[in-house]
Amino acid sequence: MTRAQSQAIKQLKSLTGRKHVHLIGRGAAGIFAVLRAANILGKDILIPANTCYIVLWAVVASGNYPRLADIDPLTSAVTVKTLRDSYTPATAAIIPCHMYGISAPMNAICAWAKVQHLLVIEDAALATGNSTDGMPCGAWGDASIFSFGLGKIIDTELGGAVLTNDASLSQEIGRILRQLPIWNKQLYGLARAWNELYWAFHRQENMTAPTSRIYADLFQQFHETTAYQIPESYWDDLPEAISGLQENLAHRRKITGIYEQHLQNTNIRLLKLPSENALWRYPVFVDCSIREEVLDALWEQGCHDVTCWYPSLQAMAAAILPNRGQPPTPEANRRGAEVINLPLSQNTPESEARKIAGALLDMAGS
Repeated sequence: MTRAQSQAIKQLKSLTGRKHVHLIGRGAAGIFAVLRAANILGKDILIPANTCYIVLWAVVASGNYPRLADIDPLTSAVTVKTLRDSYTPATAAIIPCHMYGISAPMNAICAWAKVQHLLVIEDAALATGNSTDGMPCGAWGDASIFSFGLGKIIDTELGGAVLTNDASLSQEIGRILRQLPIWNKQLYGLARAWNELYWAFHRQENMTAPTSRIYADLFQQFHETTAYQIPESYWDDLPEAISGLQENLAHRRKITGIYEQHLQNTNIRLLKLPSENALWRYPVFVDCSIREEVLDALWEQGCHDVTCWYPSLQAMAAAILPNRGQPPTPEANRRGAEVINLPLSQNTPESEARKIAGALLDMAGS
């Protein structure tokens, strides 16, 4: 272990209060490793219906079945009610996510999971440095994951962490992680090709059924990108990035304030945002009938960092697991079809935020 790795692990322990931290190639590798380490196999795993596709892939790769849960319309997070609606007797674990950096109600979720004897993996990939219910994001559940990949709050392009307080679970997680392949040119090529394909496919999957059915073949071709480790040298920049986290979060809150100032009291729909936390991206919602037109117009005006994550995973789940029906998730489906994410990073200029907000108002109406 290098000096940078040791320092980053110490910083993450301090940030979350966790006793055990493993640095990993990506957040999904942590989900995969925790499910394997907990000896969960062939079970239902509850995940938000509009979380990142890679969470679904990690569950499938671990030998389990993702089961989608709907979201709260005000926060886009799962709640005890939406999780309970998707629960089955075969459910063994839940993976709540802090969507867009907006905190999920972890205290209530963990209390319900304890009654149901469910493993909890907190997905804090979009919420590094935030808190919920009086504790840091990343401190909840049997285990938690962070992501430091491209575009995340802490962005070192690759990497993540899996954290736990359970010594036995940590030891088994470490054993499983050591068996994962190391990031190499082949994995880089696969990841790059998949990202280019998925960017196009996820915008079209609800328009043409044959498009979404291709996901099963794509999973078989690209699933190796789900879980890997990265070389030791890739961790050199992480300690400095963690040291600058508070400044990073403060700038994100400032940019969020600019978006709110411009977009409140318009026909562009906003989520209920906690003032104390910082966001990964600033999500807004426009009618699904004009969403694609608005996106294209923003890109034509040079707003290239505007995105439309995350779509509902219903189409992908149906393609990869065609014989396992999913519960209805109307709110997640609607939000996935309406969302536009405005850029929000430690490097987003205030002038750029004002420009994008103004362009959005011109196109979506005020």
